[in-house]
Amino acid sequence: MLFRKTNKCGLVLVGAVVAGFLCSSCCSEESVFAYTASIATNNSISFDVSPSGDGTSIHSESINVQLDCRAGYNLTIATPNGSDLYKYEDNTQAGTAAFTAVDGTSALSSSNNTNKWGYTLTANPTSSTVFSPLSSTASTLKTPSQTASPSADIDDTFNISYGVKVDNTVDPGNYQMAN
Repeated sequence: MLFRKTNKCGLVLVGAVVAGFLCSSCCSEESVFAYTASIATNNSISFDVSPSGDGTSIHSESINVQLDCRAGYNLTIATPNGSDLYKYEDNTQAGTAAFTAVDGTSALSSSNNTNKWGYTLTANPTSSTVFSPLSSTASTLKTPSQTASPSADIDDTFNISYGVKVDNTVDPGNYQMAN
């Protein structure tokens, strides 16, 4: 993830979310069928954030999953290097994280989440929505029981939203995960 805070106190998030994907129960020891799956998202997410108002900003990204295994799929989200966001200047990472993961229990606008960010699958999230922290441990977004389609191939489209709360202590600039 990459945040860019502009001199007018704007902030941008850009990055790819690592999602795990697995067809469930179609592939057994007796099965000789080949199943195909694809998942499509933009690999960069950008938005401006300002400490004005309640300091929150939310950006939604559409995810599309197509699969010819009708038994459904597991969809997980994780990051390989931790979710802290660091300021980068001249391709050099600052030593201290400027943004960390939300607490996962308080509203995005809560003072507990100042200079923190997270994600949610909640439809039409607001600053009062509780966002989840991204971590290196995979979190399940969708399960086979939620995604099975007995009558047709799967073609699911849904939103994942990213939210951040910022105050005026964070310097303007570009922010992203380590490496």
